Amino acid sequence: MPTLRGSSPFIPAKPQYTRWAGFYAGGQLGHVSASMDLSNAFDAVSIFNPGAPLTAPLGRVSGWGGFGPIDKRSSSYGGFVGYNTQWADAVVGLEVNYNRSSVNGSSSDFRCYSSAGSPGCAGAITLGNGFPYDANVTATASARITDYGTLRARGGWVIGTFMPYGIAGVAIARTDVRRTANAVFFAVNPGDPAVAPHTESDIQTRFTWGYSLGAGVDFLVMPNVFVRGEYEHSRFSPVSNIKLNISTARVGAGLKF
Repeated sequence: MPTLRGSSPFIPAKPQYTRWAGFYAGGQLGHVSASMDLSNAFDAVSIFNPGAPLTAPLGRVSGWGGFGPIDKRSSSYGGFVGYNTQWADAVVGLEVNYNRSSVNGSSSDFRCYSSAGSPGCAGAITLGNGFPYDANVTATASARITDYGTLRARGGWVIGTFMPYGIAGVAIARTDVRRTANAVFFAVNPGDPAVAPHTESDIQTRFTWGYSLGAGVDFLVMPNVFVRGEYEHSRFSPVSNIKLNISTARVGAGLKF
């Protein structure tokens, strides 16, 4: 079609996209909700039996069955660094995310042995020295999560200055595990030999792997400054027979380079 004299053809402007491509890094604060299942915490260790000839008649704590799942909450802090690639409004990236926390959980159980027939107690027990004793036995299993992090892929979509995204990746956590059993003995018959309290424990630090899923949103407040909010759930393989799950709601701020 011929153009009118004095006019120019219409040339559409190129689409404008908010730039998220490139390296970025930042810091974060979070609220942690951890689930710890201590039901089988003593299955991995022999406490009292068969490693202690004197107290072997007490049996293995793993057979008590009084331990179970618990939920604990704490705070966390850490940082992240990553790289984004971008095609128009689609953003795909890779990020390393680290968190420092102190989530402590423990579960205890109690057994008693009584020659007087005290309610809830078994009868007096004959120890490896051949004499009968009353006894009080307490066992405690605990786990403490100190550090955890993820290597995760992110997929996002730019909406103005917002970028909502989903995350999926691998997770790792460092956990301190402690299992302790303590027995206090009381001679049934006067003149029988006294037996000192006996404690056995197992203390370990373990790393465990798992997977991580979540979602969040980044918001650009300046050309190279953004804030974020996100939720992430990490599920780990059992560490020393203790099952661990961590859910974290966090906020953060970062710089684009």
